[in-house]
Amino acid sequence: EQLAKDLKACPLNLVAFSNGPRIYVKRVLQQLGLWGDIFQEETLFAVDDVLPHCKPEKEAFEKIFTRLGVQADECVLFEDSMKNIRKAKELGVRTVLITGT
Repeated sequence: EQLAKDLKACPLNLVAFSNGPRIYVKRVLQQLGLWGDIFQEETLFAVDDVLPHCKPEKEAFEKIFTRLGVQADECVLFEDSMKNIRKAKELGVRTVLITGT
């Protein structure tokens, strides 16, 4: 509940980007109470949307940037994988590593 409240108050445009299948990621977001008010179809990007690429491939990130009409340096990635953090930093994305529970 608190996560949903905090994300709703966030002044940034929020996007979910996962290497999981869209149907799975959507289900997880629904279970977390983040679907609808925070994330919708147009702000959810899953592996299905970037195939034949996936994170941490440059082309996967670039597909998302293009679809959103943004540059890498306008983005912040919250991520739990160092390999994805490294690639995002190479592309000019600001990053935050998520650790623990």
